Amino acid sequence: MIELNDETKWILGRPNFYCGPIAELFRKSGESIPANSEEDQAFVIHWFLCLYEEFGESWSTKADEKMAEMQRALAEAD
Repeated sequence: MIELNDETKWILGRPNFYCGPIAELFRKSGESIPANSEEDQAFVIHWFLCLYEEFGESWSTKADEKMAEMQRALAEAD
């Protein structure tokens, strides 16, 4: 079970308007996510929690690295 702590509270507290741009980046990168705010929020929070479970407190660094990698790949594809 994932512990409820400051990190996981931050993750679980992400509002849908925070999650939308991240979900859109995943859509542009090929992920199939239905285009509505609830799906955006669920996808992003789930991704963050998976990263937290795998990497612990360095989860946000891993998230930033992955998103930067995706943005670079999209820029190169244009």
